[in-house]
Amino acid sequence: MKDLNRRKLLLLIDNLNSGGSQNQITLLACGLKKRNFDVTVFYYFEQNFFKHRLDNDSVHTICIPKKGKIGLNVINELVKLNSLENFYCIISYLSTPNVYSIALKLVGLKKSKHIISYRSMTDFNQMSIFDIWQKKIVNYFADIIVYNSYHEKENWVRKFPSLSSKSLTIYNSVENSFEKDIIAINRKVLVIGSVSKYKNGICIIEAIGKFNSRNENKLELIWVGRKDKNIKGWGDYQMKMEELIERNQYVKKYWFWQEPVDDLTKYFEMADVLVLASKIEGLPNVVCESMKVGLPIILSNVCDHPRLVDDGKCGFLFDPESSEELYLKLSEFYNLPIEKVKDMSKCCKEYAEENFSLDVFLNQYESIIYNNELCVG
Repeated sequence: MKDLNRRKLLLLIDNLNSGGSQNQITLLACGLKKRNFDVTVFYYFEQNFFKHRLDNDSVHTICIPKKGKIGLNVINELVKLNSLENFYCIISYLSTPNVYSIALKLVGLKKSKHIISYRSMTDFNQMSIFDIWQKKIVNYFADIIVYNSYHEKENWVRKFPSLSSKSLTIYNSVENSFEKDIIAINRKVLVIGSVSKYKNGICIIEAIGKFNSRNENKLELIWVGRKDKNIKGWGDYQMKMEELIERNQYVKKYWFWQEPVDDLTKYFEMADVLVLASKIEGLPNVVCESMKVGLPIILSNVCDHPRLVDDGKCGFLFDPESSEELYLKLSEFYNLPIEKVKDMSKCCKEYAEENFSLDVFLNQYESIIYNNELCVG
């Protein structure tokens, strides 16, 4: 019975929408299930983009809709669930699920190991005193804190040096069997991500407009991602983007919006390069996936991106404050001979195989589930 209990895991997330954190916790849940762990995924907003993958791998899921701003009912349900199941380890992704995990630790009768995870870049200057106080408590009671980028780990440890002994970085995982075979240049640029201010879409619009106004052979821009005007700040930014696209003849005819899809293969096949212009990031899934299939990348020079791209080798880096610099990097890429593009593709695949392997990802999590020593970065 004791050995069986050591295989019981609870994974806690806000929802199962098409976001990067949700994708990673789905990969973690399915991967650990295949390694004979008894995995339950608990979430509290009924967004189910990834749920079918969990169902296909027979991962148990529980959704308890959150009531009110605080969601005391969520904490209550977690306490009851843990009393019944007696989970050996609880792994949470994102700030509010992390709070719920530690609340469960403080009020629950059963003792579990609590691993919390931050998945993006934290700007402490934008946080209220209450937010910082809340996170200090959460971090104090967490057993291990996982970041998906070295930049974010360094950011937190610099602010709170006492976290150093229980903080580590585990890079995202990619599970994708498709590999791109570059035969010709299609003049198609790919962007994948939610349509929000965080993805810096206005910079991309301006860069594409500059390129197409200065070159006879135009570029098409394909943006695959979720639009949600109900999220604070997203709607206004989407309207600004749409107005800019509509006003620019060198963009309007060549810009194509696409809804999120679980399988991005057809977009990786048709595109020449992936562009990501975010000013803040954790470790973007789309970059990991693109590198795994062998799609060269042009990335904003922020956070962990310089670790991923040796400029000119697997792709290019640019200043996300400068649409002119992104235009210049697009021009540099599209002036490369095809053999050089193939070399970039090969470099991406090799880097991804070494750093984003599912086995490496799962081995690292198994290590911290059963050991208190942090033997990864």
